[in-house]
Amino acid sequence: MVVWLKNSLIVLLFMTETSDALSKQTKEILGETVVLGEGFEDAEAEAQAYFLSKRTGNQDDESFFDRVKNFFKPKVEEEPPLETIQVPELKVTPAKPVEDDTKMMVSPKVTPKDTQTVDDNWYQSEATINILKDATYSNLYAKGKVGQEMGYQLPLGYRTNNWLSIHQLGIPWDGLSEVKEDKKVLPNFKKETHSVMEVFNTPEFGVRAAMVDVMTKALKTGSPEMTLKKLIDSGYMENATNYVNVGKGLGINLNTKFNLFNKEEAMKWFDYMLLSEMGRFKDDIPKAERDKVFNSAYDMAMDRMKDKNYTYYDTAMKYLNSSQ
Repeated sequence: MVVWLKNSLIVLLFMTETSDALSKQTKEILGETVVLGEGFEDAEAEAQAYFLSKRTGNQDDESFFDRVKNFFKPKVEEEPPLETIQVPELKVTPAKPVEDDTKMMVSPKVTPKDTQTVDDNWYQSEATINILKDATYSNLYAKGKVGQEMGYQLPLGYRTNNWLSIHQLGIPWDGLSEVKEDKKVLPNFKKETHSVMEVFNTPEFGVRAAMVDVMTKALKTGSPEMTLKKLIDSGYMENATNYVNVGKGLGINLNTKFNLFNKEEAMKWFDYMLLSEMGRFKDDIPKAERDKVFNSAYDMAMDRMKDKNYTYYDTAMKYLNSSQ
């Protein structure tokens, strides 16, 4: 009630005094002594609106007297805006990683244990050429026209991708070369053409043809077992001297048996044939290359044994099924 009387007194004061008088008078309003200065007459309309809202119950939360109080507060001069200072853009150069960091960020390449890389042109190296030029080698393979002229040469079987010396007998082997000339040549050597020895596109096809041929010769006798006697009797080679001599050194006689459907025994047999056909050069061929060629050729040869169109399919399957 006391507050309402205070508010009423202040409003009546606003409504009866002129603006000039108000500018010179001081009053205690809401417990504070204030000077009624210029512009106070603008508050009269707000006072009237306040009383109307009071009577109708539509008064805002912010009271009229709060606005009056704020009106008479000393005005604080606004500070001028701060001067904008242009700061040049900083260019940051990222630090270069040190060598050890770089290595840690890159996952190391993992090489499978059984994977071996093969240099396809190893036979053209100076080291290989010096071996072929050696007195103990010079006359072994330099039998063709080019070899005789140069004084040394690669073995015929290696040059033609025909490691086990399949002859041209009109058989349409897989992987035959249409052009019957050397596939591998030494630097500054001319290619030789061939009318007796077959030429294959890759050594895998050449060895595969020999494996199929020898397996077939064995199956003709009723089983996949091969002996040196069987191979000689089949007419596979023109001269068996090398085979016999090499066999003696390896402990292989005329009747030593090898089951060609057993991969381990088959690999020993065909490695023996390679040594007999190519001589010492067989060990100069990188082992990774020999293994790659022989494994691929053997898989292809066994696929042929399992082909229903193969002449000795029934005999082959008899032994293949019994071994499983």
